[in-house]
Amino acid sequence: MKSDSSTMKKMPMELTTKEQLEKVIQLTIEQNGELRTKRSKDKIKLKFRTKKKLYTFKLPIKEAESLIRDLQSKMNVKAF
Repeated sequence: MKSDSSTMKKMPMELTTKEQLEKVIQLTIEQNGELRTKRSKDKIKLKFRTKKKLYTFKLPIKEAESLIRDLQSKMNVKAF
């Protein structure tokens, strides 16, 4: 596989801490971005789309549903 720097810029960035998640939520709101959700058996993947990047974060279903309810009034949320 070609290791071109332009390819690396297009890859989603996976968040690993709640602090990172809070910063990305604020950034997404400021940039009028959107949240896309993808449900699996035991987790929900949250995909935050900003103007330049896509950030992902995985949460247990109950925790994610609570966060999604809070964010629906602040940004566009789509379920996939």
